[in-house]
Amino acid sequence: MDFPALLDDTRLYVAGGCLAVSLSFAGGFFIFANPIRVSLADIKYEAWEESIDRHRHYVTFPVDLNINAPRLGLTLHIEIGLAVPDDLPLDIESLMRVDQALIMPSLTEATRLLLEDPEIDSLEAFRKEFPVYVRDAMNRALATDEIPEPILEVLIQKLIATN
Repeated sequence: MDFPALLDDTRLYVAGGCLAVSLSFAGGFFIFANPIRVSLADIKYEAWEESIDRHRHYVTFPVDLNINAPRLGLTLHIEIGLAVPDDLPLDIESLMRVDQALIMPSLTEATRLLLEDPEIDSLEAFRKEFPVYVRDAMNRALATDEIPEPILEVLIQKLIATN
């Protein structure tokens, strides 16, 4: 019996079809035999937020930060975004976008303090603490009597580390 004769035998096709159908059924049975059951309470618990503050909008800080971190052995290029309150006066928002003379010294100081912190010994530790330091520094520089915290959150949009 040579190879072309095997292809002419219809029993081979029937057996192959039965095998494919049974494997498909077994696979489907395996997938749906034990479905994952999640209660609505579990979903609501996962989706619950600690502080629901939707009265904010986001602005991109126009200056990229280049930071030399010799203790980490890295040079960092960082782009940040800021969450600000919706009622932030336009003069403060335009100051952040147009004239950074008031903000850059406080950002530089915050970065210096962060890099001098002995607990910041890795890029991961720097990435976690950087938004907190920058937010506090910018709030000190931009705070007014009406708005004591003009920066609600600092977001790292891009972080490139080179050595």
